[in-house]
Amino acid sequence: VRDEMVHEVGRPQFVPPPQPASQPPVIVYAPTWEGWGDDAHHSSLPHVGVALVDALLATPGVRVRYRPHPLTGQRDLAVRRANAAIVDRVGRVPRGESLGATLSGATALVADVSSVVSEYLAYDRPYAIADTRGLGRRALSRQFPSTAGAFLLGHDLAGLDAFLAAAAGGRDATTRARRHLIEDALGDPLTSQDRFAAAVGRVLGR
Repeated sequence: VRDEMVHEVGRPQFVPPPQPASQPPVIVYAPTWEGWGDDAHHSSLPHVGVALVDALLATPGVRVRYRPHPLTGQRDLAVRRANAAIVDRVGRVPRGESLGATLSGATALVADVSSVVSEYLAYDRPYAIADTRGLGRRALSRQFPSTAGAFLLGHDLAGLDAFLAAAAGGRDATTRARRHLIEDALGDPLTSQDRFAAAVGRVLGR
């Protein structure tokens, strides 16, 4: 495909809604499943999932919503047990609720390296990734570019306090990196419909 055949338009089907004025803040935990391969760190659930939810529940003024991948626990007993323990604590979002509805109501997100992070980027709200591999920011963002604008949570959940402060409207040290990532991946989400219309016009010779 030649460069001149590519028209970058972002996501014209999506207009970012305003930040929800929700009190208390709503933290969505949306881990992925264990995957088809043998990567023990594909999902954060068996590593920090239960401890993370317990820490969130122990934080005054925070509401927790849990949205696991539909295939969670299909291949790994540890993932299945962690999922069940979290469901016992907080339940899960209704099965008929769309991902868009879950994300639009989230003040902030904790997720794994998955398409959920890519979906959430355009909202320009704080998000966190559990660095269960212990790679550190530079190596993790090099291997998984969608983590470049995230708060990183360690095995001991180091970084969670800063993430929660940002979710509550306090200082957000990831804003600059997150917006650079959004610009690189999507351009300005608020102009994507105009860019799409202009690209269609160019293709049609208008």
